[in-house]
Amino acid sequence: MPSISRVERSKKRNWGDPSRLLSALTIVIPIFFLILLSLAVFIKPVAGTTCNTNNCIEQAHAIIKRMNTEVNPCDDFYEFVCGNTLEDSSERNFQNELTNQIQKNLLKIYKEDINDSDHKLVKIEKKLFKKCMNEEDIEKDGLTRIKEVIKEVGGWPVLDGESNLNEIKFDWIEVTYKLRELGYPFSIFFDVGVTRDIENKEKFYLQITAAPNRDSYEISKYSKGEYAEILAKVAQMFDAKNWDLALSDMMEVYEFKQQLDAMDYVSRSHKKDTIEEYQKKYDKQYGGSFNWLEFLKKLVGSEIIISSYDYVSFQDVEIMSKWINRISTTSNRTVGNYMIWKLIEANIPYLPKKIQNVTSYNTNVPREEFCLEEIEKRFIQSPIKILTAKKLLPAEERQQIQEIFSNSKSEFLNLLDRTIWMEDKDKQVIRKNAEALTLNYGLPEDYFSDKIFDDMDVDMVETKDDTFLDLLAQVNKNYNTTLFKTITLPASMNVNSRAYYINTDDPLFRYNTAENELFVPINLAYPILQKHTQMSHKYSYVGSFFAAFLTILFSNYDAEFVKLEEQLSERTMYISKKIPECLATQIHRYNLYKETSAVVGITFSTAEKVSYVAYEKWLQNNEEKRLPGLNYTSRQLFWIVSTYCHIPDPSMNSYYNTVEFYSLVTLISKLNNPYFARDFKCPKGSETNPSVKCPLYL
Repeated sequence: MPSISRVERSKKRNWGDPSRLLSALTIVIPIFFLILLSLAVFIKPVAGTTCNTNNCIEQAHAIIKRMNTEVNPCDDFYEFVCGNTLEDSSERNFQNELTNQIQKNLLKIYKEDINDSDHKLVKIEKKLFKKCMNEEDIEKDGLTRIKEVIKEVGGWPVLDGESNLNEIKFDWIEVTYKLRELGYPFSIFFDVGVTRDIENKEKFYLQITAAPNRDSYEISKYSKGEYAEILAKVAQMFDAKNWDLALSDMMEVYEFKQQLDAMDYVSRSHKKDTIEEYQKKYDKQYGGSFNWLEFLKKLVGSEIIISSYDYVSFQDVEIMSKWINRISTTSNRTVGNYMIWKLIEANIPYLPKKIQNVTSYNTNVPREEFCLEEIEKRFIQSPIKILTAKKLLPAEERQQIQEIFSNSKSEFLNLLDRTIWMEDKDKQVIRKNAEALTLNYGLPEDYFSDKIFDDMDVDMVETKDDTFLDLLAQVNKNYNTTLFKTITLPASMNVNSRAYYINTDDPLFRYNTAENELFVPINLAYPILQKHTQMSHKYSYVGSFFAAFLTILFSNYDAEFVKLEEQLSERTMYISKKIPECLATQIHRYNLYKETSAVVGITFSTAEKVSYVAYEKWLQNNEEKRLPGLNYTSRQLFWIVSTYCHIPDPSMNSYYNTVEFYSLVTLISKLNNPYFARDFKCPKGSETNPSVKCPLYL
């Protein structure tokens, strides 16, 4: 692999968008669990006890395979630590490996026999998986069941032929209620969900939005005639007798869809009102007979009590009235044909192949992976994923990570107090946010309690003879009721007291601005919890989380609620923008896009400084065991294990997926860190120890 000084850096990239900066930082956070070993000639031998377990030996072997000890660490530290990574054909993309391992663990539980001791939700999830894997039964039962559902909600007008052509009795509101009751997709004209607001983010409210048209699969790209023909062919498979009438009906559906699409440009901003207040505004300005309280009551379900005095996040009255007017002034036949088509469309993956082929539906995903994805998205949080997390993330190890996080946060605050460039009032604002910062490691702690399963079982009903679609519908219904249940919970300053309403399927590390929370997903959380993982690695890993927090502090990144930047003085924000300019000058000779490179460098240098100081304090009262053959000091080891050796993913075309990017981050994060130069005895003027150093944020 070429040295960083020889890597071409002439291509400048438009990284001015702060969200791209945050994206870069989340990607480069160290995620590997392999620990050290050394054959380097630059380090003095170190005395101390040695860890000789198989785990330690494997870690040592893995590290030595990656290193290029012919390179001076003071010249090119990334090449020194990772120089042979790409030369080893056995190496694979680490994040992909972790994700695959998690999936194997999940599938192992899904495939287990259903046990009497399993919780009801776990039994249902296992049963769903087994039914999903039985494509023959789904092929046989799917069409029959959807036909039954269509009949239950009032029928598909196109199937009626010419009878009662102008007198179709189809009530879209009643059909919406019935679909919700049965557990089938009901958000055809309105999306109903939950949200919070700036004034009281601990309290959840209903939110209702005019639903955008969502054409699935490939049919959205077709012309009017092609679109109508596809829908008419599907209608024939549902026993439509009159082809010409079916085609004409579906032409009308296409026109109606286009009219809805044309209205989808409107603002999606919301305002909180009581249902009573909003009803008065609606009636005063537009009249009509739409009963908002009844509509919302029917959708949330009888288990949840709401009144006209409850607050709901509504779209503007004018927007809602125009939307309802468009639906109400369209013929019942067309509205009915459209709604039932959307019901069928949502269930195409579970219908016979002949229907899938007509609608151009196709998935190349392996069946196990398909079933896993389809089932998990039907739960606020997959019960089997929770069971997997319990096995992979033991309580004692989780507690240790939280202690390391607490220690690192303390050092962050100590460094903040000693900062001289920031106004005192701004220090207090940042201190308040930092003190409240929490770490969600793998899953919120509430997920590890058995009570979580009972909390997510709100109105699940199961019978022995359920088909796959029947069972899926029950899970869908329970999902929505569980979600709507959040509005009944009392406001709490402890957001994690309602953690089971947070879906944590995101595979990447992130900083949740709304919760002021650092989130590490399971696939990145469990490797670092190996029993013999060195504390140097754990401290460097946990400390790196602060990079994302710092990015939010000193950027324009748009948070869900009030941006922290708006709470800081103009002077502090001005200086925070000037600090990276020194680093930009340092790295100018690499011909890099200076703004992005400087911000990334300063952010990671500061985060490494925080974690290093915390680790040094831990060393004052503790001894770090050596790995077999180790010749590094514990402090030198800290820098080695905090360097992520990247293996590009061939399927991802991004600068963040290149060795060049990670090599760059490693270099510029070391330039101004005095501890690194001290630990490796790098002479002034060397690549990693410039004669003139730049200030860091802390």
